Formats: sequence, structure tokens, C-alpha cells
Amino acid sequence: PVKVFSNTGVEKLFVVTTDYETGSYSTVNLTDWSTDNSIGSIHSDAVAQYYRDKIYVINRLYGDNIEVFNTSDLTNPILQFSTGALSNPHYMAFLSEEKAYITLYGETYLLVVNPSTGDEITQIDLSSYADDDGIPEMSPMVMLNGKLFVAIQRLDRNNNWAPTDYSLVVVIDTTTDTVIQEITLTGKNPIAMSYNPLIDKIIVCEVGSYYSIGDGGIETIDPTTYQAEGFKVTETTLEGNLAGMYNPIVLVNENKGYALISDSSWNTSIVKFNLDTGENLGTIDAPETGFSHSDLNLIGKDLILAYRPYTEATGIRIFDTSNDNELTTTPIDVGLPPS
Repeated sequence: PVKVFSNTGVEKLFVVTTDYETGSYSTVNLTDWSTDNSIGSIHSDAVAQYYRDKIYVINRLYGDNIEVFNTSDLTNPILQFSTGALSNPHYMAFLSEEKAYITLYGETYLLVVNPSTGDEITQIDLSSYADDDGIPEMSPMVMLNGKLFVAIQRLDRNNNWAPTDYSLVVVIDTTTDTVIQEITLTGKNPIAMSYNPLIDKIIVCEVGSYYSIGDGGIETIDPTTYQAEGFKVTETTLEGNLAGMYNPIVLVNENKGYALISDSSWNTSIVKFNLDTGENLGTIDAPETGFSHSDLNLIGKDLILAYRPYTEATGIRIFDTSNDNELTTTPIDVGLPPS
């Protein structure tokens, strides 16, 4: 996915790219849109996160490791450490430069490490939240005021990864590393989660079943009362399943947002919505066919899209959110297709 180096004064994008057989990473200079492509090799299934001038590349299933880069020199990682064979690391959440949490999609415990050394600090047992297959499928996380919010999908991997009876978010006190609250979600299969300071809410994207439109939506959680507040925008209104490799929605202000969706034929598009009213405000980009839209991010008023169609040029596209016009005439080439 496209991730930014910082929230203000952003100069570059760090872009994870893949053709699903090999993986690489590139950068885009936001001043002149020049690129440094295919800087190095990473796993073909990877995501990246930024924390305090470092990029953490999470190499997922069969990679099962974390690579750490200084933003001042992206040529080679300064550290690489394993998360365990077949552990399938999904997300990291940082308490400090000495303590971070890693969700493991193939394990029953949340891994706690020192991200500066890769050394394990402890494991937090979440096996009690598993469904009948024995794995809880923990994935996105939010760190907020010393509390860690961990999404538990509870998918049945013995039944084509179908959602089970419920999904939830558990809240962990990072002082004691113990679960202090359980939040049952309105929908199932939370694929993304983020904190938005504009509304002081945690936003959860719940897709439900990928084979059914109408069982998911965008929900908010009050981080103070630990209450799930129901769907603010539904998949029915968006006319598709929430999609995206890492970040399927962005909010421009308290109400206006953009979402990646996939219709019943797996064609993707960007839809604008109003979080307050739940309205669909229209489609701003919809190629004719294919799962083309992979990830969204927002820098200032610019909407950044990782775009990877099968029959056209792939790359980074940029839209002006003040009028929804595309600023790029052709996708910015970043080597392999961006994820």
C-alpha cells in the first residue's frame, strides 16, 4: 500500500509493489512526481508502515518477517527479524521505539517485540477469541492513549474463510498487556481500522462475506466508552463490498470520505460518501472491469490511489479532493504494480 513518511511536510511516498510472484518497493517525490523505482526486493505479499523516520515492511505469509528501513537510506534494511514460520504477520502498532505489537494471522497470540532490535518481549494469548478452527484471525490495530484496539475477524478457514457468528475488537492495556474490554461489532470481518481525530472515533471497515453485498459497512467506535456505534455507511448504500489491500477509506473532513468498493463482478471503484448522513455522494473513478483499485491515502487535499488494472498502465494516481478531478494524466509508473 501507499504509506506516507509523516503527517505533515510529506516529501515522498513509499510504495509497496508486487506482481504476486515477486515484490519490490519504490518512492515517489511529491514535488515533481519523479520516482526511484524497484529500489529493493521484498516479499510478494507485503505491507508497509511508518513510525518515527523508519519504514517497517511486513512480509506476510511465507515471508513471516519484518524488515526495517531508515528513510534516509532505503537501499538496504537496517534490521530484519522473524515472526515465526507460517505466522503470517499482518499489522504493527507502536507504543514506542522499544515496544510494538504485531498481529499474527496464523497464530493464537499477539506478538510483542522491541522494534529496534527485533527481540521478543512477550506474547499475549488471544486463543479464547478463536472460532472453531482454533485461530482468531487478528488483523488491523489502533494504538490510542496507551490502549491497543485489536480487530478479531473470527473467520472459518475450513469453510473458505467465511465469517462466523460474530467479530469483535479487544482492547489491551499496554501497561499490563492484558485485555480490559471486548467490543462486539455490528458487522463481521473487519479488514481495516483507524483512528480519526477529526471526529474522535475509531473507524472500522467491516466487509462481512466477500461473496455478499449488504452485510457490511463503515462503523465507528467511541474510544472512551468502548461502544460500537453501528454502521454509519452501509455496503448497500455504497453499492459494493469494501475493498483494498490495506486502507480502503479516507476521511477528508468530519463527514466527507472516499471508499474503495468492489461490486458483485469484482470490479472496483472509488465512491464518495458522507459519514454523518450515510449518503453515497457518487462515483469518482470506475474502470470498466477488474479489481484495479488497491489502496487509498490522503496527503493534504490530495487523494492517493494505488492503481493496478490488468489491461492498462499501472501506477500511482492522484485526485484533488476539492473538486474530485484527477491531477495525474497517466498513472505514475512505480515499477511493478502498486499494492
